[in-house]
Amino acid sequence: MHYLVLLFKRSPKVIVLLVFLLASCKKDNPLPHDDSARTAAIDKYLKEYVPHVDYSQFGWLEGSEQDCKAGRHDDKDLERTYGKLMYYRQVAGYAASDPYPVAGLYANESDRVGLGAAQESALMMLANNTISHYPPRNWKCYTEEGKKSSKGNLAITWGFEQKGYMRRTIDMFIDDFGGGNEPVGHRQWFFHPLLDRIFSGATNRTANIYWSVLKTPDDGHRLPAYISWPPEGYVMDNLVYERWSFHLITAKYVFGAGRNFDEAQVRVSEWDTGKEVPSKIVHRSRRNGGFTLYTSTIVWEVNVPKPGTGDNHTGNSEDVSYKVEITGIANFKDSDGEDKTSISYAVTLIDESTIRPQTAQHLPLHKRHTQLLPAISIDPNCALKE
Repeated sequence: MHYLVLLFKRSPKVIVLLVFLLASCKKDNPLPHDDSARTAAIDKYLKEYVPHVDYSQFGWLEGSEQDCKAGRHDDKDLERTYGKLMYYRQVAGYAASDPYPVAGLYANESDRVGLGAAQESALMMLANNTISHYPPRNWKCYTEEGKKSSKGNLAITWGFEQKGYMRRTIDMFIDDFGGGNEPVGHRQWFFHPLLDRIFSGATNRTANIYWSVLKTPDDGHRLPAYISWPPEGYVMDNLVYERWSFHLITAKYVFGAGRNFDEAQVRVSEWDTGKEVPSKIVHRSRRNGGFTLYTSTIVWEVNVPKPGTGDNHTGNSEDVSYKVEITGIANFKDSDGEDKTSISYAVTLIDESTIRPQTAQHLPLHKRHTQLLPAISIDPNCALKE
């Protein structure tokens, strides 16, 4: 620095040129890079997601469509289903010690009954080759318990039978593709702050994942101010879907306080260049009932270029970062209780193919042949659509 001062005294024009050159080499918005956070994200993915995508084992056991036998799932299959769900919840923003962890293996009889009902529902959908939240009594393989649990998250795939279908639907429901799923209601149920249990049933091409939630938060648990998908920070690019969502969370329901996103706007841009990526808001929800009782959600569709090769890819395996800016938020307090009207965060995509073990299976989800029935909220009129 002393040398530059001397130059300045002798030749002001030279030093001005040098300063300009130094400044021009620095990006205005350097990429958000954190080696430790990146390593932790990869490690979590390899340990807590990848083991659950081995679809060569486990699946629908002892079931028969012809004989109307609902069958069952091996405990290992159930454990992997819940493990995948917990991975998504924690990466979305809940603590590793999720305040309301979903129970994996159920010990008491009432929980086992819940699993059986979900399985009966999945069989009903298979036998009738369609899905419905309100199956009629004249359906093949109809049961009252199966009907009751059909209010859950329902999926059906035509033309493809798949082992591990129950585990595969976790990704489908987080993706929440298809018409009528703009509110990402399945994702909202899975990300519900008070999620307590899920009861899952599946055949080789139908699934029902039902839930139960706590009425009030347990004492001593602090919920995050918000969660999002894709999450803030590092995430594998294969888990980044077209519909992005941001969810404000409250520990209690306050009448009239849920209109957070009525006037909100969303902007997605490339982190290093600031270039905007076209996006469209497709849903704004108010806290009112069902999965919106403790959350307000805004959903937008954006097709960001991902790392790697192929259509809409960057052409190389380097991480790609995007900046999300949400403005015009009402009644929003951050984790420290401070009032805010906007928030911005970075989402950095890692090329999953560069870290995936060779033994990991990533089979297609057959979206074109799959229907996800829009999720049920207690009051579906609580939504505002663009």
